[in-house]
Amino acid sequence: MSFYQNGLLASERNPDVQKDIIHLIGGMDELGNNLRTVDEFNTQDMQKFQADWRLPHSLSMFSVAQGYNKVYIAGGISNEHGEITDTASVYQVSFEKQSSSDHMIELGTHVGSDYKYLMKQLPAMNVPRSEFSLVMVG
Repeated sequence: MSFYQNGLLASERNPDVQKDIIHLIGGMDELGNNLRTVDEFNTQDMQKFQADWRLPHSLSMFSVAQGYNKVYIAGGISNEHGEITDTASVYQVSFEKQSSSDHMIELGTHVGSDYKYLMKQLPAMNVPRSEFSLVMVG
């Protein structure tokens, strides 16, 4: 479930062969600023690339779970326009060969491919949370 801005190998264009990729999502930089960026780390060749998609806003201290070829991002702390807030937001990120559908935000398209990263905002948690565990069962 990954692609690179550059350096993409032919075998890496197939989402079925993306098992060696770790997504580094959001967080804080060395100055304590929340990040929107997503990096991809390939465990086979030990290379890091900036992903073609980003979070909808800067976010840290959130939880992530992966299952059913989707990534779920929940809660965390947002620092937008200098205002720090706990969030109850829940997002589902998928990598699909389709056009954007209702309630989906297109995050990025791989050049030369019709696969796209799509994000869907799911119903919010009943209370804002940060620094908690998110577990997929199934």
